[in-house]
Amino acid sequence: MKLVKMKLKPTTIEKRIFCKVIICFVLCSSLLFVTNINMECAKAAAVDTNNIQSLVEFDYSECDDEFVDNEIIIRFKNECLESDVKEFFSDERIKSVEDFYKSVYDEVKNDEDSVDKNVKQIKDEIGRTYVVTFRNKRDCDLIDLVEKLNKNELVDYAEPNYICSVEETPNEYTNSSWYDHYNMDRIQADKAWDIASGNTVYVGIMDTGIDANHPDLKDNIATELGRNFVGDANETVDEHSHGTHVAGIVGAKGNNSIGVAGVNWNAKLVPLKICGEDGSSNMRIMARAILYAKSKNIPIVNLSYGKSYDDTFFNAVEQYGESGGLLVTAAENAGQNNDNDITYNRLATMDNVIVVAATSKATDNQLRNGRSNYGFYTVDIAAPGENIWSTVPTSYNYSGYEMKSGTSMATPHVAGTASLIKAAHPSYTPAMIKACIVNGVTYEPTLGSCINSGGILNTYRALIGSSEAEEGTMLIVEPGKQETMNQAITRTLGDRLESASEITKIKIIGSHNFGDGNSSSDSANYRLKNLKYVDLSHYQGALGDYAFANCINLIDVTIGNKGFGKRCFQECTKLEGIHSIGVLQTNESMDVVDLSGVAESTLTGDYCFTQCENIKKVCLPDSKNVLLGVATFWKCHNLKTIYINNSECKNGEANLTNLSIINSSLVNTTAIESVVLKNSIEIKSGAFRDCSKLENVYFEDGCATVPVIGVNAFKGVSPTCTIYVYYPIVHNPSFMSSDSLLYDDTHRVSVGIYSMN
Repeated sequence: MKLVKMKLKPTTIEKRIFCKVIICFVLCSSLLFVTNINMECAKAAAVDTNNIQSLVEFDYSECDDEFVDNEIIIRFKNECLESDVKEFFSDERIKSVEDFYKSVYDEVKNDEDSVDKNVKQIKDEIGRTYVVTFRNKRDCDLIDLVEKLNKNELVDYAEPNYICSVEETPNEYTNSSWYDHYNMDRIQADKAWDIASGNTVYVGIMDTGIDANHPDLKDNIATELGRNFVGDANETVDEHSHGTHVAGIVGAKGNNSIGVAGVNWNAKLVPLKICGEDGSSNMRIMARAILYAKSKNIPIVNLSYGKSYDDTFFNAVEQYGESGGLLVTAAENAGQNNDNDITYNRLATMDNVIVVAATSKATDNQLRNGRSNYGFYTVDIAAPGENIWSTVPTSYNYSGYEMKSGTSMATPHVAGTASLIKAAHPSYTPAMIKACIVNGVTYEPTLGSCINSGGILNTYRALIGSSEAEEGTMLIVEPGKQETMNQAITRTLGDRLESASEITKIKIIGSHNFGDGNSSSDSANYRLKNLKYVDLSHYQGALGDYAFANCINLIDVTIGNKGFGKRCFQECTKLEGIHSIGVLQTNESMDVVDLSGVAESTLTGDYCFTQCENIKKVCLPDSKNVLLGVATFWKCHNLKTIYINNSECKNGEANLTNLSIINSSLVNTTAIESVVLKNSIEIKSGAFRDCSKLENVYFEDGCATVPVIGVNAFKGVSPTCTIYVYYPIVHNPSFMSSDSLLYDDTHRVSVGIYSMN
């Protein structure tokens, strides 16, 4: 399914500028592709905060039908007085002003008091949000009005109520495989079923409804919780087919000798009907459905839509996540990179959202016919999405089954898997469930550059991983604010502290910086004696001091894009690799400490990798602002090669031309034989002290000026070490007399001569 937005025609008065905020979201829709367009709008006039009439002159001649007629959604700031709101809407052109959350309240008003209180809490947390309807039919200047309202000091945001619609996908029958259930084989669902818990988990299906009488679904549909948000008389009946197809993938009944089996046979499917027969919905309806799922404590919602654009929807998703709700949504079918899309970048910041791409039937490592969207930073995982055989209403197809393709079909495979994990571990947060799924993928190298996890859904491994976490071989840590490493681990382990020594893998999720201990007693090794693998790929914070100090069995670390505190990996004597593939590698480790993807200007704190004797290669970012801490690689006796991102260097050579400062980070790195330095570099005190095998020091372009060399920068290097410089430097007294060139108390480093030509 996908969203479509309004395309405005240019006015005849003046060329309009690109719209801001909401206007940037507006896209042009075609049958298969959604591409960005230039939307033009009028320059804003002065805003009268007391009367909306002065904000716009209506012109009804150039209207499209891609957002709801005469309707906008306005959220006022919490500090705005009720009297200000009433005065703001005192315009005769306004037909009605509806409290958005009243409609949510109405959905659950007949339920228990706790639900009512929950809805009221939502209203208090999000603020005053209203749906404003005008008396006259909508015109294209509604966009101008939205833009002007967003500049008003009383308004948090204003936006049109955008229309979304089902993305029709051709039925792709093949004569030989009508009943092919390859998708379940590919995600190893059969193995997962052998160990799955029988606990019941409710899964909301935000879609076109579900055929409640379908023989393969009827026993698994929670009709008592279902809601129709469209207003059709037929309640949650599926008049389209899309919703029933999605529901079958999630939870069609297994072992009943009928049709197909869903990923989770025991799931209770809650029909949340947001589309009618025409397959269209809007953001107001979708937000209401999400908040209803929150009020009913439905832990997982499947939304097989391509995009969700507006602030009202995002606010609802955030509130749903805070209550423990996980949203699984589709990456869309436009063959585009979602990393360039502002909507998906916002979704990527939410720990309670999983975005799913679709693979082809022919092979795991190919996105569906090139049509599935992708994104290394914005798409979490891939799942089967081509020629998926599942349930449809018998009124749509007399057999009750049909093949459909797209990310809409890939998404419910992940939602079903999430429900299996939730059934096994009811206390797991959305972020923990997401981590289990992403961590358990079947890694596909060709997907590594375009999907965050680098792989395709493996339901069995996701479920096994969650069980291992519970049993003690894997630990998933979600730190709180201002927690040290040991505090976070202790809290997560709870009553299982005695089994901490059994844990060999740890996955850290969330965004709060932690570590920041003041001694090695706060390191992970304080509890995790046998820790071997650490995954930080979905951790958005920076590791603090001593985080994994003295973890003598640590072998491999998967990182995000943040730096490390002081002594973070001190005395991790078996550490071989640090990389950013995005999946935990347990079969083999890379032989390089790859820091090239770290965005922090300060890569490491002091003594970060001290005595990591197994490190052989280090890759640094291609940046002039990179700083290494003091003695970063002190006593890394097997470190021979240091290079800048993809630069070529000979074995035993350190290419440090892109660093602005060389401090004492390489002190006592005894395997380094040759160093290439940038002409303008500042070589601080003790930079290469006791690098006993250092034979050659080259400057990238010779030395046109006298380099800044600190005291004892080269003390203790090889007695035959030579610094190669341009001829004029040889006669510079300050250079030749510098104590920095002493390799012991009496002898100096030789100075070679470059030809000026």
